[in-house]
Amino acid sequence: MGRLDRILPASAGIDPRGILDFVDQLGSQGCHSVIVLRHGRVAAEGWWHPYREQAGHMLYSMSKSFVSIAVGFAVQEGCLTLDDLVLPFFKQELPCEPCEYMRRVTIRCLLTMSLGHSENELDFIYSKRPWTYTCLTEYLDFEPGSRFVYDNRATYLLSAILQKQTGMTVFDYLKPRLFDPLGISDARWEKNPQGVNPGAFGLNLKTEDIAKFGLFLLNRGSWDGRQLLRPGWIEMAAAKQIETKAAQTAAGPDWQQGYGFQFWRCVVPGAFRCDGAFGQYCVVLPERDLVVAMTSGNQNMSENLRLIWDVLLPAVHDAPYNDGASDTGDQAQQELSARLSHLEIAVPAGTASDGRAVRYSGLSYHMAVNNLGITRMALTFGDTDTLTLSLHAKSFTVAIGHGVWLENETGVTEEESLSFTADFFSRVACAGAWQNGRYRVKMIYNLTPFTDALDFTFDEAGLAVHYRREPALRKNDFQLSGRPAGKNDE
Repeated sequence: MGRLDRILPASAGIDPRGILDFVDQLGSQGCHSVIVLRHGRVAAEGWWHPYREQAGHMLYSMSKSFVSIAVGFAVQEGCLTLDDLVLPFFKQELPCEPCEYMRRVTIRCLLTMSLGHSENELDFIYSKRPWTYTCLTEYLDFEPGSRFVYDNRATYLLSAILQKQTGMTVFDYLKPRLFDPLGISDARWEKNPQGVNPGAFGLNLKTEDIAKFGLFLLNRGSWDGRQLLRPGWIEMAAAKQIETKAAQTAAGPDWQQGYGFQFWRCVVPGAFRCDGAFGQYCVVLPERDLVVAMTSGNQNMSENLRLIWDVLLPAVHDAPYNDGASDTGDQAQQELSARLSHLEIAVPAGTASDGRAVRYSGLSYHMAVNNLGITRMALTFGDTDTLTLSLHAKSFTVAIGHGVWLENETGVTEEESLSFTADFFSRVACAGAWQNGRYRVKMIYNLTPFTDALDFTFDEAGLAVHYRREPALRKNDFQLSGRPAGKNDE
């Protein structure tokens, strides 16, 4: 099966006015795309431009659920069991003796995030030693399997074990077993310095691919008449395997309903999900025969889920929906179709030009030392404004639209990026405007959840730039300054 079939919401038992309200509220929550799948067909779909249907999106921790499915295939094929101890897979790589608790960690402990740590840390990513060595030589605080602590190290170790056992990365292992049968052809998964998929993050998929994965889960491992994975694994993975309430008291209620094998339970009975930072979601509701796939750039992830429960679900009915007034239904469908085809993230408000534009156009600025590694900036104003930016040892120029998003390929690689993530930052859509004497630019890295906002203030002494990235992953707010290097200075 390639592209999923489409159906009108009313034919799928969904009031189009409910979807319209759902989509409108999602837009205010930083949503980038959404697909509502009912009875195996797409009832509604939309992308907020410059995010596009044909492009993938960083999934962050949604990647973990794909690792769970890979483990399921490995168990099905006799490569692993849930009770296998972890250390024997790495006995040739550990020159020092691990702690006693580490000796008792099993595959099941890794799947249920009960490795034994007291907190989640990402220090292993930045270690100069191999990630596996760092994870396995850390001290564990608790008996393995005794308590849940959300832990990226657990999923990474699963990925490393799968590669040990199969001779393939998780991505390559899943390709003929999951991605190819589901018609997922453009997936990408980052590798760490040791050539291992991080597992806990790093997967990039299109929104329809997320919806396909949800349908595969909804159908308990079956796809297009073929049973790819035993239903029992899906049932175990989606079921509550460990309590999370005590460990997730600071999170919303959907993070307190229990954890399966790299899947979260939800407040709605029977529902489960895979999710990733900033609102990447695949929500499966078996009792409603419904899947919701979503990508976002939202700091408040619980709000996206609340909108599914409180706004979308009341519009979902057991039979084809008919409000008794066909004219009203037709009008609602027309309004929904128009809205979904014209979704867009707002461009910066303001004027296309300003008296300062001529004075400072083309002037290059040497930037003071900063944590972003930006060494030079220049703005040229004209029919199409451009920003030239030197980042570490490389320069690139992007076109900036006024009232429209202009897409650019920067050629920036992982090492040269403003983030530690990979070349997903090589594509950026830009728009700008003058407002209150400042030039304001937004740069949307539309393979990611992230948007950079840059406010430029010019005077004779130099350039001041307020840089902010949303949503915030780490420190995201910087004040930069530059001194003029001369007109059109190279």
